[in-house]
Amino acid sequence: MTRTIQQIKKDLEQIEEKVVLISEEIYRAYREYLGLLSEVVAKQFILAAYQVCTQIYPENFLKLSFSQRENLQRKLLKISQEDFTKLLDYLSPGENTLKLNDPIQLEEWLNNLENSVGLKLAEMSKLGDSTLQKVGILPEDIPGKIIEMAIEAEENIPRINSPANLLSIVTEKENNLSQMTVIKLSLGEIEFSDTNLSNHRNKIRAIRQEIKQIEQKYQRLIRELAIAEAETAWRSSWHF
Repeated sequence: MTRTIQQIKKDLEQIEEKVVLISEEIYRAYREYLGLLSEVVAKQFILAAYQVCTQIYPENFLKLSFSQRENLQRKLLKISQEDFTKLLDYLSPGENTLKLNDPIQLEEWLNNLENSVGLKLAEMSKLGDSTLQKVGILPEDIPGKIIEMAIEAEENIPRINSPANLLSIVTEKENNLSQMTVIKLSLGEIEFSDTNLSNHRNKIRAIRQEIKQIEQKYQRLIRELAIAEAETAWRSSWHF
């Protein structure tokens, strides 16, 4: 039996009320997650830099004077101190919560947040590699653009027996191939390194799965409403 427009709208209103509550819930979950992520990323970034300097290019690191090493470590520490919770402030300026009643908009907001996390990790990796290259730890004769292109070409290839958050790449300059290892922070590897962070991710994943189900139901109701309104419009103008 075809439902009335009023019945469909009532179902939509109930979904919208539920979405407001779940948007607030997932905002709180992300704030906790991003706060913890900031701490774990800082440790993993410094660990990756340590491995580059002492395990992969120890000879280059030993060429630095004590003051140069100290200055390098200070710069790396500064890069590592990234507050990922600021992404929430950027995406929801002036708000300490999130109140969206449209599941489609909520899904878009969440996707933007996840993309922002990935971009921030990439930015930190790039800054770290540039800092290491400037002091001669990484080869100085390879332009940063070539390094970026090599990372893009190889970052989706499964890493086998390689240290976490490091990527071995092959660069080409004037027909000469060179292999080098760079910092490449991976969200998956970072989460895997910390049980608490992984648990927070699982909580977010469960909430997002619920949002996806709500969004699918919402889309069906929107379609049902459009059909019901079109049928009503047809009948209202049919006088033949």
